Amino acid sequence: MNHIGLLKGGILFFALLFYNKAAAQTDFRALIEKADPVDRDLKIDLATKIQLHNEMLDSAKMNADSLRQLFGYLLLTYDYINKLDYEQATQNILRAESIARSSGDSGWLGWTMYRKGNLAVRMKEYDEALEHNLEGALLCEKAGDSLCLAENFEQVSVMYAMLDDFENAELYHQKAMPLLEKFGNEKQLATAFSNYGIICSMQSDPERGIKSLEKAIYLHEKLNNFKGAAKALNNLADAYRRQKKYQLSQLTYQKVLDVNFQHHLTENFISNYRGLYQLSKDRGDYESAMKYLDRYYQVRDSILNEETRQKIGELEVKYDSQEKQLQLEKSTNQLLETRRSLERSIFLIALLFVFALLGLWRWNQQNRLVKLELTRHQHNLKEMTQLLAAKNEQIVRLREMNTVEASESTLPIPDEDMIDFVDNLYDIRILTDSDWHAFKSNFEKAYPAYIQKLRESFPDLSDGEERLYLLIKLGMNSKEVASILGISSNGVKKSRSRLRKRLNLDEEINLEDFISHHFAKSRKSKSRNHFNND
Repeated sequence: MNHIGLLKGGILFFALLFYNKAAAQTDFRALIEKADPVDRDLKIDLATKIQLHNEMLDSAKMNADSLRQLFGYLLLTYDYINKLDYEQATQNILRAESIARSSGDSGWLGWTMYRKGNLAVRMKEYDEALEHNLEGALLCEKAGDSLCLAENFEQVSVMYAMLDDFENAELYHQKAMPLLEKFGNEKQLATAFSNYGIICSMQSDPERGIKSLEKAIYLHEKLNNFKGAAKALNNLADAYRRQKKYQLSQLTYQKVLDVNFQHHLTENFISNYRGLYQLSKDRGDYESAMKYLDRYYQVRDSILNEETRQKIGELEVKYDSQEKQLQLEKSTNQLLETRRSLERSIFLIALLFVFALLGLWRWNQQNRLVKLELTRHQHNLKEMTQLLAAKNEQIVRLREMNTVEASESTLPIPDEDMIDFVDNLYDIRILTDSDWHAFKSNFEKAYPAYIQKLRESFPDLSDGEERLYLLIKLGMNSKEVASILGISSNGVKKSRSRLRKRLNLDEEINLEDFISHHFAKSRKSKSRNHFNND
């Protein structure tokens, strides 16, 4: 195999390798759930979960296993979110982000940004959550993780709704649902139905929202997911309020409060009391509205007070500083690698340049040889044409001499051999088949493929018209043509007239100019080795 073949083979190999990597479907959620030491089928208290996840993280650090370290920090982030310890949750998500960014793996970072968006939602930082989830969606799409992409899209939809941008909320919900239905499970679908229900209610379409919420409640209860069911019930109560079904809304809020008390879902009370405040205000019961508003602030402030927010801000500043230092070190390493790559590239370019020069030299040599060969063939063709003309002139002259009356001739009587020679000349054709074959052979060498193109362009030309065309192409004048073809000047004139009609030429077009330039353009574009010799 030559060098070009090897190069093409290498390009094909890497293209297929890239395609397979790009086409592969990844599932980060499945990986982290498989690595989780906590059995999801068992009811384990939060303190035990935190202990198990810390043990997993310590083991990963001892083994220098970056992926399992990332899993540990992400699982602990979720643990501390459920514990309502947002300071510890922030510490863990920032450490997870540092590992993910250092790895350069877009899938790792995409899922981390999804979790960071979850934390921002819990802290009611909707702008930040939207930013994190949009970044996460881009990264997950790049990694080929459709489920991660879907969950980020679904959260983006909710954040747009919280920011009163319902057009984008609807757009991203429609992007998320087909992916969730194909790659997600019932719990993820239930969450999406619940979120979409409240989005519809906020858009003054509570009827559609209620249908979506009922699907969510059914799926959550089927899975015994009391926390998810309680959130969906809270959204359903709000949808009833927007329909002005105040009594049904009150009963639903009471039901969800009972579920939250029963299962110690403290954080859910924030949404419950805020909803009850809105309901009481709509009903004109301002005393109850103020009571629920006070409870709302008490629960919210107890979960996330100002001191906690300040500590979280300090953690983020510290993380940013560490991240900048890491990026500086990474940039330095990249600079060194870039320099080495540049040196390799310069060497390869120089090598390619040498090969290119050698190729150009070889092409020029071949080109020069082709030119010399064409020149030689054209010279041979010219000599042959001159010989044909000389032969025919001699034959014509001898015939003319023979027509003189013997009685009037002053020449001596020829001997017997001379008489036989002259008799044989009478039988010689002016342009024999052998002459014409040799002529065409030399013409093809001097003007490659010319006769073939002539016949393709003008298939109705007779043999005589073709011969006349080729002789004119060689620059023969009428006298020379008459001599070669053995016809009179008047015969040449008639033949030219017939040829013009066959070529369908207007009167103002010169026959010689037409024949000289007709195939010049096509020959130039056909091959670099065919030169215009007109």
